[in-house]
Amino acid sequence: MKVILFFQKFRKAISLIEVLIAISIFAASIGVLVFTFLNAGKETVFTDEHFSAMFITQKVLEDINNRVIDNPYFFEELIQKGDGEEKPIVNGISQYFALIEDTNNDGKLIRGKDLPINSGPLNSQLNNFTVQVSSAFVEDQSTKEPFKNLLNVTVYVRWISRDGNKKEYHVSQLLQGVNQDQFKTPPEIAYSVKRKEEIEEGAKQELSGFLNGGSAQDYLSHNSAVSKEVLMNIGKLMYMIDSLDYNDDKIISTIRNLEQAKILVMENMDLENSLKAIEYQRQIAEQYEKRAMVLCSYLYSFKDMLTPQVIAVFANPLLIGSLLADNINYLNTYLEKISDAALQVPISLAASERSFLSLISPPYHDFIPKRKETVFLRKVIDIEKIGILKISNDSEAQSHLNVLQANIKDFNKRFTGIYPNFTDYLAKEIQVCSDLKLLREKYSGIVEVFRYIERLPTITIAAKSSVPATFKKKKKK
Repeated sequence: MKVILFFQKFRKAISLIEVLIAISIFAASIGVLVFTFLNAGKETVFTDEHFSAMFITQKVLEDINNRVIDNPYFFEELIQKGDGEEKPIVNGISQYFALIEDTNNDGKLIRGKDLPINSGPLNSQLNNFTVQVSSAFVEDQSTKEPFKNLLNVTVYVRWISRDGNKKEYHVSQLLQGVNQDQFKTPPEIAYSVKRKEEIEEGAKQELSGFLNGGSAQDYLSHNSAVSKEVLMNIGKLMYMIDSLDYNDDKIISTIRNLEQAKILVMENMDLENSLKAIEYQRQIAEQYEKRAMVLCSYLYSFKDMLTPQVIAVFANPLLIGSLLADNINYLNTYLEKISDAALQVPISLAASERSFLSLISPPYHDFIPKRKETVFLRKVIDIEKIGILKISNDSEAQSHLNVLQANIKDFNKRFTGIYPNFTDYLAKEIQVCSDLKLLREKYSGIVEVFRYIERLPTITIAAKSSVPATFKKKKKK
């Protein structure tokens, strides 16, 4: 089966000849295998039909895995189909056997032009078989809730044996993918028990620095008018901002090191160094993408901490007691960090997009494996969609969407007949990106996150401006 996996991974499809040879090899080994099974006391006699069923099942599972890799929307299709429908293998009725070989002899695989299995020895051998694919969410054993991105996929192959009996062979596997429904709601701000404890402890340490080494609990006991919730949210906010700074600095440092390493190998662009340069550039692109996601994750988490009650403290610092009120200007520096981080999100997204695009452009394009082109292009499309979702101005967003629509159509034309699964993905993207309103609705959860992040600079500037003049000149004690 390793040979089958190799061909499906690196080629457009398995040819009819290869399918026939594979099944023939199985059939040729039946004599020895059946003898072995019988002598082992097995009740089931394995025939050439059983081995054909095994091969078909393996072929379908490999196809499903490749489709999910090349076309993330296919995972959603599996969810929607549920139990699936039993279909014949021949005559292109099953989607897993509709596009097998370049019968048009034009070097491409195109649905409607290249013929499915509808004649010849392979048709005679497989016309008695049907295939059905069913899927179901895997249940979390502790919560009894389904994992939204994990499916149990079962492939059933059925046939009528030569003695007239109904036969079935099936195999199941776990399949991870992207459930598109998750983008319709904003992500839940939830932490593990351990992370909650870390944040609580970090908040107490941050506040202790303001309280001359004293504890927040002691401070509250002497300032009964101060809200514990507000005080702890201020501490959490400070801790999380410091944590964001730390993680952001690590990513920036990684990018710089990768850039320096890339510059060194590009001084002599032989084959070995070219491949190294491609790898460095790929990692740079992923680090910029990671930076944007880390920034968004932290910034959105501030929603639970930067509450109206916390913002009110800047207009009336005495709400947190005189000792902390005297340090309100130091708290202002944290507001500035929030604003700066929000402005870095589009910069990081743009840098990631440029870096991924560069991988399919000179000097890297001539050295990357051709199959990697589609991976990088998917990244570019995703980042461009995110960039559009981030824009609140309709006219500006539509202008960017027009560019994306043109790019997707160009990619579709370029890869039609070469990578069918990828062009299936592009066809779906053409539908999703056909209308700005439709795009925003499909990713409404992401839109909500970006709208909050977009408001953060305005919120923080207003909070800083509200500090009374009598407190603006005070320094941290």
